[in-house]
Amino acid sequence: MQACAKFEASLQVQPGALNALFNWGVCLNDLAASCKDTAPATARACLVAATRCYAEAIDVQPDNPQVLNNWGLVLQGCAEVAYGRGGRSSC
Repeated sequence: MQACAKFEASLQVQPGALNALFNWGVCLNDLAASCKDTAPATARACLVAATRCYAEAIDVQPDNPQVLNNWGLVLQGCAEVAYGRGGRSSC
C-alpha cells in the first residue's frame, strides 16, 4: 500500500508521468491479487483504480503495448473477482 501512495505522490509532482501511471496500475493489480480471496470488494476497488491508471497512461502514450496488455489483464482480474474464472465484469 505504501508503494501505491508513492506513485500517487509522484503524479502530484509530475501529472501524467507514464512510468508512475503504469507502475501504480501494476501495484494496484498486485494488491488486488493479494486480497481477492479474503477481501473481494477491496480487490475490485483496486482493480477499478488500476483501470483508471491505464486509461490515463493510454492518453499519454496511445500506442504503448505494455499499458494495453496490463489494462487487459486488469479487466480479466475484474471479471474473476466479480464472477469467478471466465466471467464478465463492469470494471
